[in-house]
Amino acid sequence: MQSAIRMVVAALAVVAALVYFFSSSEEKGGVPILDWLRDPEGSRDRHAAHLAGEDDPALGGSLNAGAALPAGPAPRWSGRALRLDGTPVGGLALRAGPAELGRTTTDEQGRFTLPPDAQSERVQLDGEQWVLLGSGSVATGTAQDEVQLVVAPRTSLAGRVTDATGAPIEGALVAASMPLALAAGDAVTIQLAANYERRALTDAEGRFKVTELPLLPLVRIEATKPGYQRLRRPLPENPSVEVEIVLELADGAQPR
Repeated sequence: MQSAIRMVVAALAVVAALVYFFSSSEEKGGVPILDWLRDPEGSRDRHAAHLAGEDDPALGGSLNAGAALPAGPAPRWSGRALRLDGTPVGGLALRAGPAELGRTTTDEQGRFTLPPDAQSERVQLDGEQWVLLGSGSVATGTAQDEVQLVVAPRTSLAGRVTDATGAPIEGALVAASMPLALAAGDAVTIQLAANYERRALTDAEGRFKVTELPLLPLVRIEATKPGYQRLRRPLPENPSVEVEIVLELADGAQPR
């Protein structure tokens, strides 16, 4: 009789220990066995969330817990838009990063302020009237640098390349370029590329179109193709009019 009582007591102790163990596992992110018995499906979901780390606020799983944000206002980038000679460009429409960050426009002195949290490297010209020649940050001696944009009026050039007989030349390379670094004035304090260049190849009819050109007097047009003499000429005063480029055969080259 006493042995039977001891066996019952031992069994009850084992059951009590198991119940305590499983019910206390919630502290480690597990699911108590009693909850599992009452709601198996919901317990499986909570257990899966625990394994995925979604129940840990430190891992960003709880939106209700929130996150501490840095105190103070968000940074605001500011800067200037200039021509190559350093004169300001007013009324220049800009886009700062994604569309949701909004747009801004330069004032008469070419100055602008970007929306909060905008990144200077994502500033883009909003429209097709201007072409961006270069951009960069300028140290101001304060906690926030200044953005400098160098722009020029935009144009394009279309035309046709032929030989001396008027036959079209297919596959000729037409390049429009200008020496940016040499043309920049002292007011441009960022480092620009040595040259700005745009290229196009002629089609079967000898036609080409070079886009995103700066409308500046230093732009030069160059047309080349193996077997023909290289031709260089300034950008026409009215680039909207199609140009005719005639390439002469190189010395010793045979007509094609």
